[in-house]
Amino acid sequence: RNMVTSGHALARYETACQALAEARTVDEVKDIHDKAVAMAAYARQAKNRELEADAIEIRMRATRRLNQLRQAQKETVGLSAGARGSRVKGARVDDKPTLASQGLDKNLAHQARALGAMDEAAFARKVAEARDGVFRRAVREAEILQSFEVAYEPIRERKAAGGPGFKRPPG
Repeated sequence: RNMVTSGHALARYETACQALAEARTVDEVKDIHDKAVAMAAYARQAKNRELEADAIEIRMRATRRLNQLRQAQKETVGLSAGARGSRVKGARVDDKPTLASQGLDKNLAHQARALGAMDEAAFARKVAEARDGVFRRAVREAEILQSFEVAYEPIRERKAAGGPGFKRPPG
Protein backbone atom coordinates (compact mmCIF):
# COMPACT_ATOMS: atom_id res chain seq x y z
CA ARG A 1 0.00 0.00 0.00
CA ASN A 2 2.72 2.50 1.01
CA MET A 3 4.82 1.65 -2.04
CA VAL A 4 1.78 2.25 -4.29
CA THR A 5 1.06 5.57 -2.57
CA SER A 6 4.66 6.78 -2.88
CA GLY A 7 4.73 5.69 -6.54
CA HIS A 8 1.53 7.63 -7.19
CA ALA A 9 2.92 10.70 -5.42
CA LEU A 10 6.12 10.47 -7.47
CA ALA A 11 4.08 10.31 -10.68
CA ARG A 12 2.11 13.41 -9.64
CA TYR A 13 5.33 15.22 -8.72
CA GLU A 14 6.88 14.42 -12.11
CA THR A 15 3.65 15.46 -13.86
CA ALA A 16 3.71 18.82 -12.03
CA CYS A 17 7.37 19.37 -12.98
CA GLN A 18 6.59 18.52 -16.61
CA ALA A 19 3.60 20.91 -16.60
CA LEU A 20 5.85 23.66 -15.22
CA ALA A 21 8.43 23.10 -17.93
CA GLU A 22 5.73 23.30 -20.61
CA ALA A 23 3.91 26.31 -19.10
CA ARG A 24 4.12 29.35 -21.36
CA THR A 25 1.93 31.86 -19.52
CA VAL A 26 1.99 33.42 -16.07
CA ASP A 27 -1.56 32.14 -15.50
CA GLU A 28 -0.50 28.52 -16.09
CA VAL A 29 2.47 28.81 -13.73
CA LYS A 30 0.44 30.69 -11.12
CA ASP A 31 -2.20 27.92 -11.21
CA ILE A 32 0.47 25.26 -10.56
CA HIS A 33 1.97 27.45 -7.80
CA ASP A 34 -1.41 27.90 -6.09
CA LYS A 35 -2.18 24.17 -6.27
CA ALA A 36 1.23 23.40 -4.73
CA VAL A 37 0.52 25.84 -1.87
CA ALA A 38 -2.84 24.12 -1.23
CA MET A 39 -1.26 20.66 -1.48
CA ALA A 40 1.43 21.62 1.06
CA ALA A 41 -1.24 22.84 3.49
CA TYR A 42 -3.25 19.63 3.04
CA ALA A 43 -0.14 17.46 3.46
CA ARG A 44 0.84 19.35 6.62
CA GLN A 45 -2.60 18.67 8.13
CA ALA A 46 -2.45 15.02 7.06
CA LYS A 47 1.10 14.76 8.48
CA ASN A 48 2.31 13.44 5.11
CA ARG A 49 5.85 14.84 5.22
CA GLU A 50 6.95 13.48 1.84
CA LEU A 51 3.96 15.02 0.04
CA GLU A 52 4.49 18.30 1.89
CA ALA A 53 8.17 18.41 0.87
CA ASP A 54 7.24 17.64 -2.75
CA ALA A 55 4.60 20.39 -2.72
CA ILE A 56 7.07 22.91 -1.30
CA GLU A 57 9.59 22.00 -3.99
CA ILE A 58 6.95 22.36 -6.73
CA ARG A 59 5.96 25.76 -5.31
CA MET A 60 9.61 26.89 -5.34
CA ARG A 61 10.10 25.67 -8.90
CA ALA A 62 6.89 27.45 -9.99
CA THR A 63 8.05 30.65 -8.31
CA ARG A 64 11.38 30.41 -10.13
CA ARG A 65 9.53 29.76 -13.40
CA LEU A 66 7.52 32.96 -12.87
CA ASN A 67 10.80 34.87 -12.91
CA GLN A 68 11.85 33.15 -16.12
CA LEU A 69 8.59 34.27 -17.75
CA ARG A 70 9.11 37.80 -16.41
CA GLN A 71 12.60 37.84 -17.94
CA ALA A 72 11.20 36.64 -21.27
CA GLN A 73 8.57 39.40 -21.13
CA LYS A 74 11.30 41.94 -20.39
CA GLU A 75 13.18 40.90 -23.53
CA THR A 76 10.10 40.85 -25.81
CA VAL A 77 7.17 43.09 -24.78
CA GLY A 78 9.01 44.89 -22.00
CA LEU A 79 8.08 45.54 -18.38
CA SER A 80 5.63 48.17 -17.22
CA ALA A 81 7.26 51.42 -16.19
CA GLY A 82 4.46 52.21 -13.75
CA ALA A 83 3.64 55.85 -13.05
CA ARG A 84 7.24 57.08 -13.53
CA GLY A 85 6.99 59.79 -10.91
CA SER A 86 3.53 61.04 -11.88
CA ARG A 87 1.65 62.57 -8.97
CA VAL A 88 -1.66 61.35 -10.40
CA LYS A 89 -2.74 58.26 -8.49
CA GLY A 90 -3.01 55.26 -10.80
CA ALA A 91 -1.40 57.06 -13.74
CA ARG A 92 0.43 54.76 -16.15
CA VAL A 93 2.91 55.80 -18.80
CA ASP A 94 2.54 52.65 -20.91
CA ASP A 95 0.15 49.77 -21.62
CA LYS A 96 2.57 46.95 -20.83
CA PRO A 97 1.28 44.25 -18.43
CA THR A 98 1.85 44.91 -14.74
CA LEU A 99 2.39 42.37 -11.97
CA ALA A 100 -1.11 43.07 -10.66
CA SER A 101 -2.70 42.61 -14.10
CA GLN A 102 -1.07 39.17 -14.23
CA GLY A 103 -2.35 38.20 -10.79
CA LEU A 104 1.00 38.46 -8.98
CA ASP A 105 1.46 40.32 -5.73
CA LYS A 106 4.69 42.11 -4.95
CA ASN A 107 5.79 39.50 -2.39
CA LEU A 108 5.51 36.62 -4.88
CA ALA A 109 7.31 38.72 -7.51
CA HIS A 110 10.10 39.40 -5.00
CA GLN A 111 10.43 35.68 -4.19
CA ALA A 112 10.49 34.91 -7.91
CA ARG A 113 13.31 37.40 -8.50
CA ALA A 114 15.29 36.03 -5.55
CA LEU A 115 14.94 32.38 -6.65
CA GLY A 116 15.47 33.32 -10.29
CA ALA A 117 18.73 35.13 -9.50
CA MET A 118 20.28 31.94 -8.07
CA ASP A 119 22.39 29.67 -10.18
CA GLU A 120 21.26 26.04 -10.52
CA ALA A 121 23.47 24.77 -7.66
CA ALA A 122 22.34 27.47 -5.23
CA PHE A 123 18.71 26.81 -6.12
CA ALA A 124 19.20 23.07 -5.58
CA ARG A 125 20.69 23.81 -2.12
CA LYS A 126 17.72 26.09 -1.29
CA VAL A 127 15.25 23.36 -2.32
CA ALA A 128 17.15 20.79 -0.22
CA GLU A 129 17.04 23.15 2.78
CA ALA A 130 13.30 23.62 2.38
CA ARG A 131 12.72 19.86 2.11
CA ASP A 132 14.92 19.23 5.18
CA GLY A 133 12.97 21.90 7.07
CA VAL A 134 9.77 19.84 6.67
CA PHE A 135 11.38 16.82 8.28
CA ARG A 136 13.18 18.84 10.98
CA ARG A 137 9.84 20.39 11.93
CA ALA A 138 8.28 16.92 12.13
CA VAL A 139 11.04 15.76 14.49
CA ARG A 140 10.63 18.89 16.62
CA GLU A 141 6.85 18.36 16.82
CA ALA A 142 7.42 14.77 17.95
CA GLU A 143 9.90 15.95 20.61
CA ILE A 144 7.39 18.51 21.91
CA LEU A 145 4.62 15.89 22.10
CA GLN A 146 6.94 13.51 23.92
CA SER A 147 7.90 16.20 26.45
CA PHE A 148 4.20 16.85 27.14
CA GLU A 149 3.59 13.15 27.69
CA VAL A 150 6.48 12.98 30.17
CA ALA A 151 5.27 16.12 31.98
CA TYR A 152 1.69 14.85 32.30
CA GLU A 153 2.53 11.27 33.28
CA PRO A 154 2.49 12.07 37.07
CA ILE A 155 -1.01 13.54 36.67
CA ARG A 156 -2.27 10.31 35.08
CA GLU A 157 -0.69 8.32 37.92
CA ARG A 158 -2.35 10.52 40.57
CA LYS A 159 -5.73 10.23 38.83
CA ALA A 160 -5.32 6.44 38.63
CA ALA A 161 -4.61 6.38 42.39
CA GLY A 162 -7.91 8.18 42.98
CA GLY A 163 -6.41 11.55 43.80
CA PRO A 164 -6.88 14.84 42.01
CA GLY A 165 -5.22 15.15 38.63
CA PHE A 166 -3.46 18.34 39.62
CA LYS A 167 -1.07 19.39 42.33
CA ARG A 168 -2.56 21.49 45.08
CA PRO A 169 -0.46 24.44 46.12
CA PRO A 170 1.11 23.96 49.56
CA GLY A 171 -0.62 25.66 52.52
